[in-house]
Amino acid sequence: MRPLEIRIAGSFYDSQIYSGELYLWTTTGAIVRVDWNKLVDSVEKKDQYRATFEFAFRRSEYLYDPNVSILLHDPEVRSVLERRFRALSESPIEVSPGLLERCTIAQYDNRFGFPHADSGFYNGNIFVGGQDGVEYAWPRDDDHAMQSTKLTDLPALGIALGSSRLAIAAGSEGVFQLTAAPYIESNLKMVAPSFSNSVRWMESALFASNRSSAGTFVDFKPGKKNKDRPDEPREKVVRQLLPVEELGEFHEQVEYVWGGEDRLCIAATGHIDVVKFFPRRKLADRFVVQGRVEVSAKEPHHFIAADNAVFGFVLEHATGLVVLASSSETISLEGEPVNWRVFPRSKYYTNQLHVVREEFMSVLSFNDDFFVNQDEKLSGVNVNRNAQFGSRPRSGRPEPLVYPTPEERSGPLAFPISDDDIPF
Repeated sequence: MRPLEIRIAGSFYDSQIYSGELYLWTTTGAIVRVDWNKLVDSVEKKDQYRATFEFAFRRSEYLYDPNVSILLHDPEVRSVLERRFRALSESPIEVSPGLLERCTIAQYDNRFGFPHADSGFYNGNIFVGGQDGVEYAWPRDDDHAMQSTKLTDLPALGIALGSSRLAIAAGSEGVFQLTAAPYIESNLKMVAPSFSNSVRWMESALFASNRSSAGTFVDFKPGKKNKDRPDEPREKVVRQLLPVEELGEFHEQVEYVWGGEDRLCIAATGHIDVVKFFPRRKLADRFVVQGRVEVSAKEPHHFIAADNAVFGFVLEHATGLVVLASSSETISLEGEPVNWRVFPRSKYYTNQLHVVREEFMSVLSFNDDFFVNQDEKLSGVNVNRNAQFGSRPRSGRPEPLVYPTPEERSGPLAFPISDDDIPF
C-alpha cells in the first residue's frame, strides 16, 4: 500500500512534529511553527474519510488500541479501511502557501547553529546539535522569541533523546550523554570512546554507529545516589560495551549496521539480518536473531543512512529512499532527499516519515503496520504502548475521537458492510 502524503511547498532543511505542532526549518534562517491539528482539519476531504485522515496524520496510536483492534479483526471492516487508505494515497494532498500561513502559530529567527546536523523534542524542549555543539530552547506561546541555550561545545554529528537523557555522537571524540529531564543539566559524560556519527536509544540502552559496518551497544545500570539530591533517580553508569561482531557469527561481509528501539539490523549483500533486543533478560540472552529480510539485488547496497520505524526500515541510498515495510512490501521513494526522519518514540506520529526535498516537504503516512502481527513482524520495531508526552502542559493536542456505543447505534451492525456504515 502506498503511503498517504501531505506536501508542503517551500525551501526547508529539517522538520519536527511534537504535541500537535509541526516545526519547519527554512533555508532562509527561520523556524516556522505550525498548528498541525488545524492544518489537518483544514485540508478538504469527504466526510467519510474524516476518521481515516485522523488515523493517518494525527492519531497513529488509535488503531493499535486493543478496543479498536477488535473491530479491525472483522475482515469486512478491515477491507473498508484499507480501501479508504488506498483512495487517499492516490495523489499528494497539496498545502498552499496561504493555508500554511493561516495555520502558522509563530515564525522565529533561527538562533541555533546553522545548518545543524540533528534535532529532537523532549519534555517540551527542542534540542539541536551541530558542529558548534548542542543547544536547546523551549518554544514559548507568549511572544515570538526562541532563545537558545548552549549545553556543550562538543561537536554533535547526531543526537538521540530518551530515558531522561540526551545522547551525543561526537565523531572522533566518542559518545556522550547528559541529563535532559526532569531538569536539563550540562553534566556531560563519555559513555563510549569509539568514533560515532549516529546514536539511537534501545529502551534505556544506546546503540552507537559510524554509519558503516561497525557499531557498539552501550548498556547502563543505576549508579550511586546523589547525596545532595536524594529525591532524584540514580545516575546511569555504563555496564556493558558490546561491539556488533560479538552479537553472533555473521559469515557474509557486513556492509552496514544500525539499531534503534528493539531492533539491530546487520546488512550484507542481498539481505538484512534482524536481531531483536530484549532489555529485561539476562545480559547473555538479550539479543536473539529473529530472521532475515531479503533485499532486491537491483537495489544499491551503499547505504548513506538507515533508521528504524514502527512501519518498517528506512534506507537511504545515493538514488533515494527505500522503505522495507513491516507488511513485507518494498516502497521506493526516488530522488535524493535533503533530509528525512521518523518518529518511533512518539505517541501520535509513529506512522510518519518526513522527507525534505529541494522545493517541498512531504509528510508521508504508512498504514499497513496496523494490520501486521506485532509479535511476528521482522521489518520495523514494535509499538511502544507506554509512550507518553513530557509533563509540561502544551495546548493543541488532538482530542480523542468519540465513537457511538452499540446501544447508541440505530440498530445492530448489518452485513454486508458498505463504506458508509463505518466511520473510517
